[in-house]
Amino acid sequence: MSESKSKQAETKSDDAVEPTRPYEVGYGKPPTDHQFKPGQSGNPRGRARAPGYFPLSLVRALKEPVRVTKGAAQKSMPKQEAALRMLIEKSLQGDWTAFTALIKKAFKLGLITRVQLPNYNSGVVTLPFAYWHEKKAAQPEAVRRELARRNALWAKGLPYDG
Repeated sequence: MSESKSKQAETKSDDAVEPTRPYEVGYGKPPTDHQFKPGQSGNPRGRARAPGYFPLSLVRALKEPVRVTKGAAQKSMPKQEAALRMLIEKSLQGDWTAFTALIKKAFKLGLITRVQLPNYNSGVVTLPFAYWHEKKAAQPEAVRRELARRNALWAKGLPYDG
């Protein structure tokens, strides 16, 4: 046992005699004065908060109540409902932008659907054969004659009294 202790003592004394190499500064090895001190964090302010999930934030904001005054009465309602009411009011007052926004939203929600419009060529209304064939039987003869007369006048550029 004494031999192992003496070997340990020799190695310690050899290390002490050997001059210490200077610290190599390089990639991943910062100078000692720029290294973190014991107990110091590398990011003292912490990680930045992630921005909130926008759709969830929007839903929360639209559900917040707002006070609306109509005439002398005040009413509390969600912001979403108040915004929709304003959009409807503006569209009824003739604001075309509000009207198109309202129609687009209703279409997107499936409240209204596209309607197949007839094909308008040179002022004469032409309907698809299937449509005309189905409706032809339901129309009285007088209505069919009047439609034919008006189409002929319209095609010639004459007034068709209607």
